[in-house]
Amino acid sequence: RQMCIRDRNNTELYSYTNEEKPYVLISMLGSFIGFLPSFIIYVWKRDSLSNGARNFIKGVLNFELVILCIASALFVLNIIPILGTLFCAVLTPILFLFNTFVIILATLSAVDKKEFKYPFPYKFIA
Repeated sequence: RQMCIRDRNNTELYSYTNEEKPYVLISMLGSFIGFLPSFIIYVWKRDSLSNGARNFIKGVLNFELVILCIASALFVLNIIPILGTLFCAVLTPILFLFNTFVIILATLSAVDKKEFKYPFPYKFIA
């Protein structure tokens, strides 16, 4: 039996309809190429999606925005000769692998309609 997490109004926070499933999965799997697929789906469909679908899409979008900030900081750090380049050469592949691993886990949770706790809980979009 699957347990559902509910909010104060007794609505399911991580449940979505079969019609919404493609949007959730495209948002999740689109994260392999960055935050834009999630952002486009969120802006385009946010008013017509259920709370559950919106929560999944907001979660992956917030995570990808944090990854973008970290990648941008690594890019700026790359300006420093030798030390910055070495630092970026080590951390960039680790960041890519970490992002891939988290997105796979989040997608599996979304398919099962279970909450996924992202490692960076910072929320750009509340």
